[in-house]
This record gives sequence, structure tokens and C-alpha cells, in this order.
Amino acid sequence: MAHAANPFGKKIDYDYYRKILPYWQKQIMNLLNSHQIHLVGKPEIYLIHMKEDRDDRVHFYKFEATVGPV
Repeated sequence: MAHAANPFGKKIDYDYYRKILPYWQKQIMNLLNSHQIHLVGKPEIYLIHMKEDRDDRVHFYKFEATVGPV
């Protein structure tokens, strides 16, 4: 969709994409809004929130294993 149409390919149904774009945009935003990062060789896990209700800033939370009683 971001490039010129292939003159030898099928005609692009722009109305179809116009209708489904809001659905996929929401799905992608929800997926990216909250995700985990675990770096290879590191024990920590990071939780990333691209947006929280309290503000429009990116927040991250670092989780580490504990040793002994908490």
C-alpha cells in the first residue's frame, strides 16, 4: 500500500483497506502498548507501557529476581 501498484498484479481494493485499517491500527497499538523485553544473557525482565492513563509518556518497569526472604 505504501508503494506504487504493480502494473502486472491484481488491482488494489482501496475501499477494503480503508474499512479494515482502523481495526488493525487498534490491534497493533494494543500490542505495542504493553510488552515485555528479556535480553539474552540477562536475568532482568522489563515491562514497557507506551502510554498510561496518568499521562502520555512511556513508562518501563524493571523486574529482578530476589535472593532470600522478601
